[in-house]
Amino acid sequence: FTGAAVMAAITEVMLVCASTTWERMQGTLPLVVTTPAGLAPMLAGRSVLWIPSGLATSLVCLFLVGPFFHVRPSPLDGLAMEVLLVVGTLGTYAVGLVLAGLVLWTPDLRNLASTVAVGLMTACCGAVVPMAYWPGWVQGAVQALPVTHALAGIHAAREGTLTAAGFLGRLGLAAGTGLVWLALSGLV
Repeated sequence: FTGAAVMAAITEVMLVCASTTWERMQGTLPLVVTTPAGLAPMLAGRSVLWIPSGLATSLVCLFLVGPFFHVRPSPLDGLAMEVLLVVGTLGTYAVGLVLAGLVLWTPDLRNLASTVAVGLMTACCGAVVPMAYWPGWVQGAVQALPVTHALAGIHAAREGTLTAAGFLGRLGLAAGTGLVWLALSGLV
């Protein structure tokens, strides 16, 4: 349940692929290109609405629906889950920005790109299938995704086994990988 609740936010922020291509389809991309701030910040800002929407969906799932599925973290573990969810979602938004930049060239692939990305993240990052199930190369590859580290910390917090060092480590890895993806999105 916890992994599925987290993936609700991830699914929503990956809508950045579709909403970025809408700029091209609606003919507003030439106007966006001419902004003084530059294309990357402008496109990122125009799709930022998916972040609070996704976070709200996941938080409602985790903390209002969660008790019906026996998800009842302590207040401190609940706070850790919230912080990790925010950082993992922000980092995954940057992943979505990279994909959005790539599909700007082929807008017809916008939904396919985001759906495949969400499906792979859901399957491989520990949301619904334990990462230990996957071969080592898959486990290694998903270390580049912020949601992998956020999910590991969220699962540990839900179980009551997240230590302060574990929290800081997972938070740092989620934030660090998210910043790498954000830098890459600016290049794309």
